[in-house]
Amino acid sequence: MNRVNFDGTITDTSADTDHPGELHVTVASGTIANTLVTLTGNLKLVKEGAGTFTASKANQSYTGGTEVLAGTLTLGTATHPLGDGNATQTVTVGGNGILNLATYKSESTCYYNLVLDEGAVVQAGDVGDRETGRIASITLNGNATVKLSQKTLFGGRSAAKACQLTFRGHTLTLLSLGDGNLGHVHVNDYGTFRLDANNSNTTCPGMYLCVFDLRGAKLEVTERAFVKFGNWAFYATDFVYGGLNKFTGGACNKINSVYGRYVAGNYRPPFTMQDGSTLDLSKVSGAWSAAGAAIPSSHKDVTGPGMVSFASGATVGVDLSGRTDLRELAKSATPYVVTWSSQPNATFTLDAKTAERFKLEPDGTGIKLVRRRAFTVIIR
Repeated sequence: MNRVNFDGTITDTSADTDHPGELHVTVASGTIANTLVTLTGNLKLVKEGAGTFTASKANQSYTGGTEVLAGTLTLGTATHPLGDGNATQTVTVGGNGILNLATYKSESTCYYNLVLDEGAVVQAGDVGDRETGRIASITLNGNATVKLSQKTLFGGRSAAKACQLTFRGHTLTLLSLGDGNLGHVHVNDYGTFRLDANNSNTTCPGMYLCVFDLRGAKLEVTERAFVKFGNWAFYATDFVYGGLNKFTGGACNKINSVYGRYVAGNYRPPFTMQDGSTLDLSKVSGAWSAAGAAIPSSHKDVTGPGMVSFASGATVGVDLSGRTDLRELAKSATPYVVTWSSQPNATFTLDAKTAERFKLEPDGTGIKLVRRRAFTVIIR
């Protein structure tokens, strides 16, 4: 690894905070590290070139922010290497840029505000970083990715350290490279939070949903991901689950909840549909079973579907739009679109398009789909 080969200070003394002076560091290839040069004042650090620049100078105090236009910016093990002392840092990562936090052991006083452009990548750290929650906020200018390594914590362990997510309608993908931990987050607008993994191993990589509140956005789990539910509750507005056919319980046995639209598939984790939510069955055929295993009260792996329950007194919509099997199903001996182990104390409504021809009749077995009979009124 090469190092910047001079010792000194670079500063911008301008008072124009809207237009800071820029220090451009271009690394065409390989790796260069700064362990000597102090950056101060109203200065902005801009990383360019396909190579890697490692920020290893401690206690930098420049205030203009940091931008990664291309290549990789890696944080070394020094304290506060990206400026502004103990205050919140702002790092903008371009579509050809990578911000590598994997080796950085930050102090609890230093959090980063990340602005991610389309295609931007952030590499998070290992088990040594779980307690700090270094990412204070993420604002998306396009679809971006955060890669979690072994035992990484995304979001803070406490609500006071929650990661603020501003989606602007875009998708943030968490790609698990190990057992990631998803903690406190706060959602500021609607977008998609996608959980993914780099292979289809049924035991690892996976993600623990620890204290995860995504109300206001969509939680999407890809078919390659193994999510470990039940350590704490998770909450989501819209929920799409295509993950592996396995879930793990936790010691707290909390109730997971969906408040918006749940897009049902062949497999599901255990959770509760809350008042005002919608069970979207448009992508399945025949009867969809809500019966299954409850979240275990200890860390046990459960293979197979979990139980979907319905909050007592809730009104839950059932969306069957786009289904082509409804007429035959309603005429069959078992005309159920949903089956369960016991009938919940809930009210079910049908989407407007399907309600023109059918109605729902819940009973102890499930929800029957009944065809509306046509009749003629003769007025004389």
